[in-house]
Amino acid sequence: MLQTKRTNLVFLFIPCLILFAFAFIGFVICSPWAMELKASQFFEKGLNYEWLKYVTQFYSRSGNTDLIMVLAFFVMILIIYHHNYYKVYKSGSWYANHKWPVWTIFIGFCIIWFSYNLYQLVSMFYKDKGFGIGIDNELIDSYKYKIVGQIISMLYQYPILFWGTWYIGTKLEKKKDFFYQGYWVDALKGILYFATVYLTVILMKIFMGRPYYFNIIFGDLYSKLSPEMQNHYLASGQRFGDYDVLTNSWTANMDGDWPWWRVNNFLMRDENSYNPGHFFDYSFPSGHVVSSFCTTSIMMLFINPNKNRNITGPKATALYLLVLNAILMNFATVIMRWHFVTDTMFSIIISILYFIMAWFVIEKTVYKAIISWKRRKNIPFELNVGDKNGKKIVYLVDYDTKRIVKILQTEKYDSFKERYKSYIQNN
Repeated sequence: MLQTKRTNLVFLFIPCLILFAFAFIGFVICSPWAMELKASQFFEKGLNYEWLKYVTQFYSRSGNTDLIMVLAFFVMILIIYHHNYYKVYKSGSWYANHKWPVWTIFIGFCIIWFSYNLYQLVSMFYKDKGFGIGIDNELIDSYKYKIVGQIISMLYQYPILFWGTWYIGTKLEKKKDFFYQGYWVDALKGILYFATVYLTVILMKIFMGRPYYFNIIFGDLYSKLSPEMQNHYLASGQRFGDYDVLTNSWTANMDGDWPWWRVNNFLMRDENSYNPGHFFDYSFPSGHVVSSFCTTSIMMLFINPNKNRNITGPKATALYLLVLNAILMNFATVIMRWHFVTDTMFSIIISILYFIMAWFVIEKTVYKAIISWKRRKNIPFELNVGDKNGKKIVYLVDYDTKRIVKILQTEKYDSFKERYKSYIQNN
């Protein structure tokens, strides 16, 4: 078992360390503004290739939606465990004997999510975001690339969402090791991972206020537009660049250097500067890259050496494909002129650090809380006798999670049993 656990840790964390080292080196190299600018100028050349336009816009859509599906699964698992808690500990309650409220929530979310994505798709045919109907303001090109990306996302997301909802609602609670596996703890780890990493990103975006590469070079992009698109932009009132007295509009490049450590006065933004879409719509760090790592956290449900959920070939393949997806998201957001290299590399760094924290710290904290709660409720634990260094040892074990609550030498057991008799399962 020890060797198996080591093997699991190697499969999990060695690739993380390699990716962390890659991101850290890239972050350091591109930190000087001159290097940052050269890297962005190099990567934006990818938009000269038609196929890369489709790839980048697929990631622009999937980055906003994949994580919502994963988050929904985590919440559904918490709901199904909550319902089963009532069936076990409050079996006489109305909620314990009726499952339709659970299915109402599950089906309701699926309907809302399907409707929202369908609305997003249809609206792309009629949107005018400053350059005319059918022109994507982020790409300054046809919306067809984003439309294709949205369709592809929906084609794989909906089967996964519907199957996952059905499985969680009908099969998960019937597993023999349902309570022992404690999938709700893994779901809670995932939700807390989402919350902590996104809170960090949002606060840093607000505080740093770094404009996107697109905004910094908007004057150059504007000068290449057709006269019709230029006039449409001027009439729209949009503010994608700095103010230019010649056009009496926001059509200029943004002056100065914008390294990641520069703080753009977050209390008093420059009124002559570009107008972000919302209060944390800034470049550093990358929310899309973080979202792809949040999607990867779904593997917390499938891999946990402490619960005999060990690495298998299919699990390893799925994990590495999700990590590859996060890496490709990193490049896609730079190519489409959204982010700088340091934005995405920093996002990889904090995503990995928070993932490790969620894996070890949050799980340990949650189980401590469970055991403490069971003690207060006088829910019994079970006794196991073992051997340690030639001495008989008594283990007090949580029945549901198989976590060791306390280890006692046999000579101390009698006094412990008398003191904590309400905690011990009488067999």
